[in-house]
Amino acid sequence: MKTKQLGLLMVSMIAILMLPAGLALADTATEGGVQEGTLVRQTFKIHQDKAPYVTDLHFNITQKEPWILVNGWRVKISGFANSSSYAHDDGHGAQINAYGAKIPYCTWITIEVDFWLTDWNTLRISDVVWTIKAIPSSGWTLDYPVLDPGSGKWLHKFSITNDDETDSFNVSGLTFNASKDWYDNLTDVSFQSPPYPDFVLKPGESWQTDISTPEPLYGGHIYFKYNITDINGGDPVNNWADHPIVPVKEAVDAPETTSFGSVAGILALFGLE
Repeated sequence: MKTKQLGLLMVSMIAILMLPAGLALADTATEGGVQEGTLVRQTFKIHQDKAPYVTDLHFNITQKEPWILVNGWRVKISGFANSSSYAHDDGHGAQINAYGAKIPYCTWITIEVDFWLTDWNTLRISDVVWTIKAIPSSGWTLDYPVLDPGSGKWLHKFSITNDDETDSFNVSGLTFNASKDWYDNLTDVSFQSPPYPDFVLKPGESWQTDISTPEPLYGGHIYFKYNITDINGGDPVNNWADHPIVPVKEAVDAPETTSFGSVAGILALFGLE
């Protein structure tokens, strides 16, 4: 019996050693700047459905507001042996490069982003390319909480935007969780069933809604998740994000925000610029 088990073990080990090089996936991490300030996090999963295999992945992580800078970043990417990063867009973001792998077709890659900002947050993911373009550019914004006099609740205006120049995409599965709890892994956050219908955003269009809480939730978080699918085809990109709620800083010339009332969800498509 022991001889048979040993033989099976040897066969298993040989099978592992004979796996194609592209399937021997590892993880890599890259970081830069100073890890202090408002921490914004996002995890997204991207499916390699563009070619028989790819050897590298490149993308930009940025925030859009001119009065906010990126102090530092840390990005972990599965499936690659090496990565590098450097400041991008005059201190408003970072360009990330992953390489040293052979990612086969129909493989999921997980990207975990930690972004330290000088103030409240908006996060954009753009120019995502394998050997060829991977997904359309997109981003989200969450505003400071604003008191709604009518309901007595605090409203957090959320928007998701198509930043791509040419491609439209479908948004599905959008849902939120306002909480004072901290989660190490964003994929561990529990969410309610998505309360919004799927919608399509053309280049330059944006969709927005208000998230209501009984208090400003300073020190807490608004967690959310959604999926993006290129309407030209391909698999969805799954996104999980963490928006920490921080008080307004008097030194920051923050823009005025407009309350939309206590409507649970507003579906509006408009040109962003």
